[in-house]
This record gives sequence, structure tokens and C-alpha cells, in this order.
Amino acid sequence: MRTETASQGTARIRAEVRHRLATWHLDALADDALLVITELAGNAVRHGVPPVSIRVRRTHDEDGRHCLLLEVEDAGPGVDVAWVRARWRHPSYTFADGGRGLFIVNALADSWGDTVHAHGHTTWARLGM
Repeated sequence: MRTETASQGTARIRAEVRHRLATWHLDALADDALLVITELAGNAVRHGVPPVSIRVRRTHDEDGRHCLLLEVEDAGPGVDVAWVRARWRHPSYTFADGGRGLFIVNALADSWGDTVHAHGHTTWARLGM
């Protein structure tokens, strides 16, 4: 049985995503995509419930534009996206309280959110191509 440390798992995920993007000739999105997927996966490991799975897909947004969809699923209860965004706007909020990762995702992604389903939830982010 092979076990990985968190940093080894992150390195493997990043290498797989980088390879997938290169295969799709989307190298220009690699830096942003790797940062976003690392933040989403890190949140799932720290705050979610195993198992954690990751998907990277080429798809279209609601307006039919091509995009890269990054998804991280775990068996936990989900993220209240409205609460996270409201927290950033509150005058007493500081990044010392946490939340920097999703703030970075918010800055890099065209859109992001969380979808709750029967076996957990999926936190997702779309990057325009």
C-alpha cells in the first residue's frame, strides 16, 4: 500500500492537471488553474469529509462560451458561498481569520460556487478559455 503526504498528493494533482492542460493545448491557463485546484482540494482535505475527488473538464458556461471547469467533490455538507462572500465585505473581517484561498479563487475564476448533492458537495470554479 502506498501512502502520500499532503504535499506529495498536492504535487501529484498539480502534475496531472498540468499534463491534462498541456494535452488540451491550454498551457496558458495552467498557472491560474493550478492555483485554483490546489486551493479547492486543500479546502476539501482540511474541512471536508473523505473521499475527495477532482475533475477537470472542458465545457461551456451559461452563455455558451468555452471554459475550463475545475471541480472538487467530498462527502461533507458543503460551502455557504453567500456567507463566504458576505464575510469578505463585513467591516470587521480580516484575512487573519482565514478565507484567503477562496478569495484567490474568486479573483482568478470567472465564476465559482458549491453544489450540494445526495452524497456530499462539489466546489467548482470556471476559468474562461
